[in-house]
Amino acid sequence: MLLFVILFLLFPLNLYSLDLTVKTSYEGTPLPRTKVKIWHKTAMINSDKPDYNFTADENGIAKIALNSGEYYIFSEKNVDNERFFGFYGQNPLSLKKNSEITINLVKYPMKPLITKKENSISGIVTHKGKSLSNVNVFAYLDLTSDMKGPAYLSSVTDENGRFVLELDKGSYYLVFRKKREDFFGLPSPGDYVGVFPIFPLEVKDTGYELYVSLLKIPEKMKKNLQDKSYVIKGKVLNKNEKPVKGVYVVLYEDYTLLGKPDYVSHLTDQTGSFTLYVKKAGSYFVVVRKSLGDTPQLGEDVSSLAEITVGDETIEKEFVIKTNN
Repeated sequence: MLLFVILFLLFPLNLYSLDLTVKTSYEGTPLPRTKVKIWHKTAMINSDKPDYNFTADENGIAKIALNSGEYYIFSEKNVDNERFFGFYGQNPLSLKKNSEITINLVKYPMKPLITKKENSISGIVTHKGKSLSNVNVFAYLDLTSDMKGPAYLSSVTDENGRFVLELDKGSYYLVFRKKREDFFGLPSPGDYVGVFPIFPLEVKDTGYELYVSLLKIPEKMKKNLQDKSYVIKGKVLNKNEKPVKGVYVVLYEDYTLLGKPDYVSHLTDQTGSFTLYVKKAGSYFVVVRKSLGDTPQLGEDVSSLAEITVGDETIEKEFVIKTNN
């Protein structure tokens, strides 16, 4: 026993069994010496207090050893008066095997927010210095929904890229999405996405004016995004087997349908078709909804209720949901 203790102290066991390679870049060029910040998946994380803090090498690559699990991963670098910030697009990462991911950073001013007297959060949303209109701005109270799906409060930028969120006192995570179709579902090439680099943002007796910079998802990322999810394709038809356009297909793990949904599709098209990308295998309750918000109530805006199992052996599944109207 004493010999084991001595050997352990001299040669400690490796507590981390999986290798994660993080590649960081800015506009397609490796960004050297970036900080890679990692948190265990939990309801609340703080941008200033990561669980793990690593530094990429001169080629923008960080090689990290971690236990299997789920992690939020962000990256940043401060250079002179400029701040670079990025996040893993599929946060949280489910690490089950040796993996390699890429984080594309965007450029922010060194101080991306200023304090103002009004008890609200406002600002301008940009891409490469140009303002973006029709960007959906979401404020989440915590990370229980992984910053996906319906938020606590939302807004949309105007023609000048400006937005306003009238928020009560509290802590908020801000997410920005401009999609070519609808703001739910997996990001697609051509979409603009972003997370404000200071989180959670504390609203107390004053508010903030923000400068926000978004990343445009390149076409080459399409296959990479889809390969990381189970694909569920299907159609929504009414009882006369006619396509139902303009409804959401929503998945819940909880049969009570309480809280935020786990996955939400784009609005169905004129053929009633939808696509869902599901990251986690398991059983889900499927609801077809005309609108999103409160807990669905059968007989009101819920047209159908079914159950589906997504298993490790099933990568793509297509099915038809028939509604009563």
